[in-house]
Amino acid sequence: MTELRDEIGAEDLAMILDVYLEEAAEMLASLATPLSPEDRGKALHFLRSGALNLGLSGLAGAAAGTDADRAALIAAFDATRRAVAAEA
Repeated sequence: MTELRDEIGAEDLAMILDVYLEEAAEMLASLATPLSPEDRGKALHFLRSGALNLGLSGLAGAAAGTDADRAALIAAFDATRRAVAAEA
């Protein structure tokens, strides 16, 4: 994340992280409902790819694979939010 912050600036990174975390929270909520395998795959792909693009490796790892555990995703998401808030 440091490299991205250096490239785009702290303010822009904070805005991007806020948007991603808001949308990621919505995706996590959608995983609590019955989804088709395709929709579940799309939700996990969104979580994983966004996290990888932003350097959030813990969340990306938790979202890996189509059988990702929702409890592990929530724990990783919460840890990510705390880490992002601590850096703000």
